[in-house]
Amino acid sequence: MENGNKAYQKNDFENARKYYYEIIKIDSTNKDAIFNLAITELNLGNKNKSCELLQKSYKLQDSEAAKFIKEYCGEIEYNENMFYQDVDEMPKFKIDDNLYDLITEKGINPILFDKLKVRAKKSKILRKIKNQKIFVLFKIDKDGNFNSRTTGENTSKEIDNELKIIFREIAEYVPCQYQKKDVGMWNGFSLPIILK
Repeated sequence: MENGNKAYQKNDFENARKYYYEIIKIDSTNKDAIFNLAITELNLGNKNKSCELLQKSYKLQDSEAAKFIKEYCGEIEYNENMFYQDVDEMPKFKIDDNLYDLITEKGINPILFDKLKVRAKKSKILRKIKNQKIFVLFKIDKDGNFNSRTTGENTSKEIDNELKIIFREIAEYVPCQYQKKDVGMWNGFSLPIILK
C-alpha cells in the first residue's frame, strides 16, 4: 500500500495501479486498496473501471466512495445497507397510525423521545440509572427492525435490553428508502438520555 501511495503521489499512476492490484489479489475486500485503485484508474482515464471499483468500495462500507460515484459515475447502486447520507428517504416511525420522520433538524423526533421518557419512567430497571447520562446507538434495518446498543457509565445488559423493549413497544419503524426500495443503515444515530 505504501509503495502504491508513493507512486500515486508522484503521479506515477501505472505503478500505483500495479501495487494496488497486488494488494487486491491477496485481499479482495481491502476497501482502501480498492478505493485507491479506483481513483488511480480515474486518473488514467479509465472511467468505467473506476466506477466499477468505486461501487465495490462503497459496498465494502467506504463512505468516501459515495462522493466520487456521484461526481463521476451517476448514482450509487442499490445496496441492502447504505450510509443514511446517501438514501432518498430517512427512516420514519409510526405511532397511532401517524407517520413521522425519525430524525428532525434537532435530532431524534421529540414525539418519539417524549413517548420514550413516559415509558422509561415506569420501568423499575431504568429507575436504577436516575440522573445519569447514557447513550443509545441505534439503526433501523431494511425490515424496519430497531437495533440498538446502550453505552454509558452504569449501563448493563439488563438496561440495554429494557431500552430495546421500550423502543420496540412505543413505535413501529419504517426503514430508509433508496430507489423506492427499503434499505438498512450502516451508520446509525446516537441518542443521549438522562432519566430523571
